[in-house]
Amino acid sequence: MSMAKIYPEAFGQLFQKKFQAECPDMNDLEWLQCYFSECCNGDWEHTYQIKIQTLDNPGWSVEIALEDTVLEDMSLQEVSIQRSASDWLLCRVEDKVFRGGGGIGNLVEILKVFRDWVKTNDA
Repeated sequence: MSMAKIYPEAFGQLFQKKFQAECPDMNDLEWLQCYFSECCNGDWEHTYQIKIQTLDNPGWSVEIALEDTVLEDMSLQEVSIQRSASDWLLCRVEDKVFRGGGGIGNLVEILKVFRDWVKTNDA
């Protein structure tokens, strides 16, 4: 069992302080690396994953495991944006996984939705 699950309040406070101190000037991909580093505790990374894949329509798919983190029971109001057939975004949380999809130019936007949601819920 991870430290995040055992001590969720303490983990959240440390997580927030570290992110405020070390991550504010990072771009969204660098920030995701920082987030992943914070989740890794010798156990979490062997069970859960962050997946970024391409879609054949073409586009992007992002899945970020939330189980055994302070975010596992948080909800996300679905984000759905359809600008055109190739410029779209759909993000939601289901089964303790953040799931984001988007068009070929929307990967950074998906990561930003996740980052903003984490900042909102990281207490």
